[in-house]
Amino acid sequence: MPARLAIVIFCGLFLGISAGWFYLSTGRAVLFQDYRTVTTGTARVGGPFQLIRHDKRPTTEADFRGFYMLVFFGATRSPELTPAGLQTMTGALEALGSQSERFVPLFVTVDPEWDQPDRLAKFIRRYHPRMVGLTGNRDQVAAVTKSYHVHSSRVRGNSTASDVVDHTALIYLMDTHGAYVTHFSYGTPVAEIVERLRQLP
Repeated sequence: MPARLAIVIFCGLFLGISAGWFYLSTGRAVLFQDYRTVTTGTARVGGPFQLIRHDKRPTTEADFRGFYMLVFFGATRSPELTPAGLQTMTGALEALGSQSERFVPLFVTVDPEWDQPDRLAKFIRRYHPRMVGLTGNRDQVAAVTKSYHVHSSRVRGNSTASDVVDHTALIYLMDTHGAYVTHFSYGTPVAEIVERLRQLP
């Protein structure tokens, strides 16, 4: 009996180890394979929009066909992110020299109730002379921020003028047909942006 019991135990252990090895070599691989993600195609960023320029003229994305668009979303009540983003855009365009004529810099407000055309016009004078400020009604701005996957929030201050607006701080590069090319994260050096812009066809 002891010998038979030992044989049974040994066989059971052998089968258990074999089953475990099979699971680890096949089942585990299949399990983790389910979490692999394959991405193809072009990012769905941007699209048609209807907004109002800082000079109070209606405009759409079609008005900028033939130019590469550098698009930044922000607010005049954003004390750090917006100035930094627009300074980066301005610095890149200035460094490009005559090649900057291929690009149009767009500043789209995420705070349309406050950033009316007159306020935008005054604000963008601090930056590139060809910068275009864009605003609109709440629905128009909501539509364009959604298409660019831009998020924003407002921190209430002691008064409306002291409210602070936080927002996504990316510079989007769109091609001459309005299609997404890439984006530059907050803090990307101007020299790196210029190098990549020079490589465009």
